[in-house]
Amino acid sequence: DSAPPRRWPLLVLAVAVICAAAVAALVVLGGDEAEGGDAFGTVATSAGALVRTSADGESRPLDDGETVLEGWTVEAAHEPVTLELDGGGIVRFDTGARLTFSGGAHPDATDPRPRPRIAVRGGRLWFNPGGRDGWTDVVVSTRTLSVTTGGNPIGIDCPDDCLVEAPAGGVEATTDDGPALTPAAGELVVDADTLGVRAAAGPSEWATENLAADTAAGLPAPAPTE
Repeated sequence: DSAPPRRWPLLVLAVAVICAAAVAALVVLGGDEAEGGDAFGTVATSAGALVRTSADGESRPLDDGETVLEGWTVEAAHEPVTLELDGGGIVRFDTGARLTFSGGAHPDATDPRPRPRIAVRGGRLWFNPGGRDGWTDVVVSTRTLSVTTGGNPIGIDCPDDCLVEAPAGGVEATTDDGPALTPAAGELVVDADTLGVRAAAGPSEWATENLAADTAAGLPAPAPTE
């Protein structure tokens, strides 16, 4: 009797080739690092920014059209990076700002919902939820402050100390152990050695540029609040 054909070596070789191709695709597309996180939005303008897609991952250039996921850290160069939030709203940051996107901000006693967080370290950040309830849940944080909005935009500028600006009001800034600060239009929250509110002559240049860009992008005008 003739022996049956030996197909196992060919089958093993075929499986090995397929697996190698899949691994190569994951490496090229970044899928091994990008899995498991909720999406924040899509990169409209990367402007030379770098991204690290995991805490121990290597930095690489950020590309236009990428989806920014929970767990990513993005560092801007000097030109504004623009992130279009899923379903509406926008984030812009520049001058070396480093943003970390996380999906579970620690809830406080009055609001037990876990909230997505954008932590900014240095540079300038503009966050406009576009008046949409889905993005008013986002917490924008500095080293000591957590800032939330009822729908109006937030500007944060951290050359050294951080200044929190709400050109139309409607935001709240809190610390772990301090009272809530609710700056009105024309006021700034100063996040320095001592926390306080001070008057401003008007919207900063950064806020003015972003308000104009928001209008051009079709975002609703902020609703002024007391």
